[in-house]
Amino acid sequence: MAIEEFRLRALHSWIHSKDIPVKDVVATSLMTNIFSGLSSQDCFEISCDLICEIVFLATREPRDMALVEHIYNLLTPLNDTLSQSLDDCFKVKDICRVFVEAGESYVDLIVSSPQHFEKLLDGILILSDYDFLDVPQITFNFWHTLTDQLLLNAEAMKNPLFFSMYDRLVGMIIKHLKYPADFGDFSAAERDEFREFRYLMISHTRHAIGDVLKDCVRILGETVALGKPFEQIMAQMNSGETNNWQAIEAPLFSLRAMCIEVSLKEATILPQIMTLLPQLPQHPKIRYAVILVMGRYAEWTNNHPELIQYQLQYVSAGFEDKESVAAAAQTFKDLCKFCSKVLYYLIF
Repeated sequence: MAIEEFRLRALHSWIHSKDIPVKDVVATSLMTNIFSGLSSQDCFEISCDLICEIVFLATREPRDMALVEHIYNLLTPLNDTLSQSLDDCFKVKDICRVFVEAGESYVDLIVSSPQHFEKLLDGILILSDYDFLDVPQITFNFWHTLTDQLLLNAEAMKNPLFFSMYDRLVGMIIKHLKYPADFGDFSAAERDEFREFRYLMISHTRHAIGDVLKDCVRILGETVALGKPFEQIMAQMNSGETNNWQAIEAPLFSLRAMCIEVSLKEATILPQIMTLLPQLPQHPKIRYAVILVMGRYAEWTNNHPELIQYQLQYVSAGFEDKESVAAAAQTFKDLCKFCSKVLYYLIF
C-alpha cells in the first residue's frame, strides 16, 4: 500500500470514528490532499470514501452553512472529473457515490435554491443516464428523497428546472429498461442480474427502478408522465422498424410501474394508450407486456366499459401462447375482480 493511500485510510478511520471533527479537517490543507487523491489510481476510491464521509458529517445538525458552502465549492470540479472518466465504469461508480451523498445531504437546500446546485444536479442526471446499470441504481434513493421534499414545497414544484429534470429522467429510465439487443448471448447470471434490476422490489434502504418512475408521475403529473412512453411507442410504430421489439416492450413495462400513481379519472392519455395496445406487433415479449398492462389498469378500465370486449379477446388469445399464459391468467383474474359488473352485463 502506497504511503499516501495509507495516510488517507487512516484519516478516513479517524473522521468516521469522530476522533477528528470534520470542521477541523476542512479548515486545513488535508482537504487538498483528499481531493488530490482523485488524480491517483491507488487513492481514488479512498478519496471518494473520505469525501462522502465529510459531506455526510458536515450536514448533520447543527448545520454549519459556511462549512457546507466551502465543501460544495470543492465538489463542483468533480463534474470535470466525471466527464473525463466516463470510459471507466468503476471510477464513475465511485464518483456517483460522492454526487449522491451530496445530493441527499443537501436535498433541502437544492429544493430551496436549485440554480445554486445546478452542477450537482447535472452530474446526478449524467450518472442516472449511465449505461453501466450499477451506477444509475445508486441514484434511485436520491430521486425519491428529492421527490418527497418537492411535494412538501408547492413553490419549488413550479420551478421549470425540476420539471425538465424529471421529464428527462423518464426517458433515461425507459432506456435502462430495454432488453439489450444481445440479451440472448448473456450468461445465465447476467440475465438474472438484468431481470433483478427491472423487477427489484422496494426495501427500507434501496429503491427500485419502478419507484423512480412513480416519483416522476408524482412530479410531472400522470398525463405528462404517461405521455412519455406513449410517444416512444408511437415513434417506434411510425418508424417502420418491425424487428426492434425492445423499443416497444420497455415503454410498456414503464406503464405498469407508473400505474399506482395514476388516478382512475385520467382521461387524456390512457384512452389513447389502451386503444393502441391491440395494434402493437405480435411479438411474444410485446404480447406478454400488453397483457400485463391491461391487468394493471383493470380498475381504470372498469370506468371505460367500451374497452372490455377487445381486452377479453386479447387476453383470451394469450392462453394459447405458452409465453403469455401466466400473464393472461393474472390479467383475467384482475379483470374479473375490478370489472365484474361490466362483465356481468356483457355476458348476460
